[in-house]
Amino acid sequence: MDTTASTVYQLTGGIGSGKSAVAALLQQRGATIIDADRVGHTVIAPDGSAFQSVSARWPGVVIDGEIDRRRLGGIVFSHPDQLAELEALTHPAIAQALLSTVERLSGQIFVEAAMPLAWIPDAWHVVLVTASRSVRRARVIARGLSSEEADDRIARQPSDEVWAAKADSSIDNTGTWEDLQKSVGRWWQGHIGEQPSS
Repeated sequence: MDTTASTVYQLTGGIGSGKSAVAALLQQRGATIIDADRVGHTVIAPDGSAFQSVSARWPGVVIDGEIDRRRLGGIVFSHPDQLAELEALTHPAIAQALLSTVERLSGQIFVEAAMPLAWIPDAWHVVLVTASRSVRRARVIARGLSSEEADDRIARQPSDEVWAAKADSSIDNTGTWEDLQKSVGRWWQGHIGEQPSS
């Protein structure tokens, strides 16, 4: 496969699956990584395009002129209807920002996103990062969430079967760091080819 061609992938997976670890290894191989979550932060920043609408809907999460994302998350992840409202307010802005960024880039481009993006172009290839539920749960708790919060976040996400149905390929991250390095290497070889020489 021609490694100089521009190809866009969505790198996704359930909470605690290890998308960022996979992204870091892909970046080492020359890929460009775009963090959709980071883009999402910018659209609800004080100068972001969704700040006014989100702060008007949830004024209690605005602290010192900024949206407290942890407080907002605590609300919407406990109320699916409000999560849907938040997504309706922010996703169009996030999509516009991501598409604009991708258009300016070339090479192997990976958009790291926590959920499958419904609006992505058909040409994008969806790569699913997988891990067992117990491993994902342990990772989420290690980040500082309580066991109850971890279970709730995982339960509210799509089932493994739903994730798999949306994916074009997958990378397993249940094992060790060394296992993951090998898995990413196999995936890269199978889908992109040899790493370009510098």
